[in-house]
Amino acid sequence: MGELFKVVPIKNKDQLEFFWVIDNQLPLYKNSPAKIISHLIGHEGENSLLALLKEEGLALELTSYPWNMMNLFTGFYVDITLT
Repeated sequence: MGELFKVVPIKNKDQLEFFWVIDNQLPLYKNSPAKIISHLIGHEGENSLLALLKEEGLALELTSYPWNMMNLFTGFYVDITLT
């Protein structure tokens, strides 16, 4: 929605979290486009986003997943644990 939130962390952990609201993906369960995109972003092999971030010394972990909410919309998350 174009908003930036700044918070004071409780734990000493550097983490970057992205969240997008996308159209409800439940009717598309046979093709699962959100799961395919999540797999591509979250892939940890050679030439992956995580491999690049690790090579640059920027990240330790990367997680990506869709989450269907109330059969109304889907949230798409990308969580990156920073160095």
